[in-house]
Amino acid sequence: MRDRVLPLHPTFQPLLFMGVAFAGGVYLGRFLGPTVSAPLLLALTLACGSFCAVVHWYLCRLERNAASDAAASERSVASVVFFAVLLVGYGVLGALSARVHAHHVAEHRLRRLLDTGVISPDDPVEVIGRLVSPSERAPLRAYLDVSVERITTRRQTHPASGRLRLMVMLSNEEAQREFDRLQEAGLGYGARLRILTRLNRPRSYRNPGVSDYGEYLEVRGYDLAGVVKSPLLITLLERNESLSFRTVVYDLREAAERRIDQLFSARTAGILKALLLGNRYFLDEETAERFRAGGTFHLLVISGAHIAAIAGAILWLISHYTRRWALRALPTIFLLWTYTVAVGGQAPVTRATVMMTVMLAAPFVFRQAQPVNTVGLAALLLLSHNPQELTSPSFQLTFLAVLSIVLLSLPLVGHLRAIGEWRPTVETPEPPSCPPAVRFLAETLFWDERRFQRDQQASPIRFRLDKADAARWLGRLPGVQPLVRFCVLSLLVSGVTQMALLPLMAIYFHRVVLAGIVLNVVIALFVTLIGSSAILALGLSVMDLPLAYLVGRVTDRLTDAMMRSFDFPLSFRGASFRVPEYSGPGVVIYVVYFATLVYWAVRLSRWQPVTFHPRQHAKEKAILPVGSRRSRRRLLPHLVAVAWVVSFLLIATYPVSHRYQKGWLRLHFLDVGHGDCTLLELPDGTIMLVDGGGEFRWEEIARKPRPGPSETITARGNTGEMEPDFTDDSRSVGEVAVSPALWSRGIKRIAYLVLTHADADHLDGLFAVVKNFGVGRVLIAQPPVADARVDRFMRVLDSRRIPVQVLGMGDRFQIAGVQFVVLWPPRQDAPPLRWSNDRSLVLRISYGRMSILLAGDIERAEEHALLETGFDLHSQVLKVPHHGSRTSSTEPFLTRVRPAWAIITAPERSPFHHPHPDVVQRYRARGVCLLQTGRDGMITFETDGQILHMRTHSQL
Repeated sequence: MRDRVLPLHPTFQPLLFMGVAFAGGVYLGRFLGPTVSAPLLLALTLACGSFCAVVHWYLCRLERNAASDAAASERSVASVVFFAVLLVGYGVLGALSARVHAHHVAEHRLRRLLDTGVISPDDPVEVIGRLVSPSERAPLRAYLDVSVERITTRRQTHPASGRLRLMVMLSNEEAQREFDRLQEAGLGYGARLRILTRLNRPRSYRNPGVSDYGEYLEVRGYDLAGVVKSPLLITLLERNESLSFRTVVYDLREAAERRIDQLFSARTAGILKALLLGNRYFLDEETAERFRAGGTFHLLVISGAHIAAIAGAILWLISHYTRRWALRALPTIFLLWTYTVAVGGQAPVTRATVMMTVMLAAPFVFRQAQPVNTVGLAALLLLSHNPQELTSPSFQLTFLAVLSIVLLSLPLVGHLRAIGEWRPTVETPEPPSCPPAVRFLAETLFWDERRFQRDQQASPIRFRLDKADAARWLGRLPGVQPLVRFCVLSLLVSGVTQMALLPLMAIYFHRVVLAGIVLNVVIALFVTLIGSSAILALGLSVMDLPLAYLVGRVTDRLTDAMMRSFDFPLSFRGASFRVPEYSGPGVVIYVVYFATLVYWAVRLSRWQPVTFHPRQHAKEKAILPVGSRRSRRRLLPHLVAVAWVVSFLLIATYPVSHRYQKGWLRLHFLDVGHGDCTLLELPDGTIMLVDGGGEFRWEEIARKPRPGPSETITARGNTGEMEPDFTDDSRSVGEVAVSPALWSRGIKRIAYLVLTHADADHLDGLFAVVKNFGVGRVLIAQPPVADARVDRFMRVLDSRRIPVQVLGMGDRFQIAGVQFVVLWPPRQDAPPLRWSNDRSLVLRISYGRMSILLAGDIERAEEHALLETGFDLHSQVLKVPHHGSRTSSTEPFLTRVRPAWAIITAPERSPFHHPHPDVVQRYRARGVCLLQTGRDGMITFETDGQILHMRTHSQL
């Protein structure tokens, strides 16, 4: 029968189960101890394969015997054994693949050279290699992917292999002109270069809950990364003169980028570069944030939906000329891989193209291709090539989204179609067996009254069917029923996909986007219109037609309309919000949630709302016995539904309190690179956050600080008029380091937010913190009268109605038994003109016999002034002033404080050379235990007022 759904069983979808078994083996292989060797895993794999071959031979022999009940029972047992051992074998093979990939690294690979000390992050390295893709431009920088041939360091040359991800700083016009000169000279795909840089693994913030950026790049094939401070450090040794397929494709891509800049506004051009060419660096901050808040960011970048749309368009065009599948599929596969190469072969694009290639090539191998099997085969191919893909959030989200469509959405739509189109036949003599509401929906969407009446007129037998009145009414209006069907099914598929992705969205992005069910449909339509309009404009511009600029203006208007479409759905409270993720025993909530989805997928595959022919139905029961206890399981669907609702609410609302130990004070000095951020958990669970850091991620650090919130990069459109200021979409440290650390502890609300002063490395991260968490009160020193960064922060606080309390020297307050004393700065009659280190807030925190001194960024003069105030400065823990600079931590100050532990909040290799060696020596001479967030990760102190415990993130 049409749209019939096959039961979810290894007999019908073997590749899906093999892919799941292989992925499970890859996951478990990461935890195997050193005693489990690769030869042992290989032997187990071969043993499982041999056993499966013997059982398969036995099954074939049984098949030739006479069909009897005994033979059928024996075949059933043998089939179960066969599939069980086969899946175990694929699991062992996955573990073997993961272990070989993790431990089999060539001696001359870059990451091995770094591990063995041949390459030192502190020493410059001369790299000789070739570009494996064109340079990728971004605001104030460019990126190079280099395949290395050899390196020279410490006056020694070593053969090397692997790929580098290098960022070239273009922070001024002179650097940009020099880079343009290099490009004109032949800096393109295949060019051979000499580059002077420093190499290291990309730095990750070592806080709980923070993703490892180095692992992210390693999954994408990069060994090390580096920053090239100037294009003058790049020498072009040899340009690529050959005319190859890749050269032509890359030239076309560069030409397309130039055309996009000419035809469209800055915002539209940034969206189109991401949408069509895979370059996300020109997305402005507002656009990217709206797409993230709406749960539609995947529509903005090249992903599986884009590849599927491109493949569908190509197949539709070719189908006008031929119906032969080979002549349609092969050109489509070729064009898809051409496009994948053109956009740089990024992992998500390659993954989607592999999946689409498997789907298009499946009919050549199988008589009937099953979408579920194609997904399993694609997973097997991708994980066999790179087992580390399994840990990639992008990989997990992609396959979970596709599986939700093929296991939940498509079967559900198929059943609705069968119910809605039902009419009595020999195979389906009985009406559908389903709830009335489901039948009403199905008939409204799929019942074609006009076609039924035409068939009645041509049939000698006349009869009347009782169908939904809405279906008859919609059938009288031309074009209305297909439109209603499209809208309802689009919302249905979007809703199912959003629900399936909910746990991963909460774990990786800490987002719950209920508005995404509607926005995914609306924005997908806008993206389709914008992409089609842009392609038309680009095509017209190639022919030098003035109409291209008119189409470009239409595309700009569509972009504006798309951005406004976010306003209404996101205006509702609860449409999009951030949540912590569960950890430890709480992970069982995610397990229960996914288990309910698996249950519904199995139930959908076994559901038969329309009765089949008795003989066919009996044959299916022989293939896949249902069991004799079905009558006892009528309560099970209701229990599963309750479990799904409860787990959904627990994930979406996170109603539990954050983890804290009553009666204990905990201080966490977070690793935020060059910057300060201290999290306090008071004895009653009250949360206080002091500063929020502000350093960029690793690729943004090149001796030049990030522009402040009020500083922007301007761009011009094709009209020559000044476009709105462009702010790069670079996620702040508050988003990538501070917020995940708080979410990992189950924190949703911060009672007190303390800002010591307005330097970027203390304030910038707080913008994301205020946006992501509820804040009760902000404590600051007297703010300056003219500071753009502070003014912006105050406007944000005012918009969220967060009260602000000004502190000054001598203020004392107590929270949950913890005493706070403000030691600096002194109050002034008039507010200061600017807020610098000399006005940094200094707090002394006391609980029982233990004290902690948070010294902010005070320097030598402020330390001497503190000594004259007469305050008790003695503290067991000292947050080292000004990140350990040579202008602070004077001898008299340390004599008065007498710390046992001192915390330096600076990266391991600070661009400002913090801490200074003299300061380090000063602490060590006094026997102080010196810790550094960039080296030790998040540093935690716990005290009950009598004893003090310390641990670091690197010890976990």
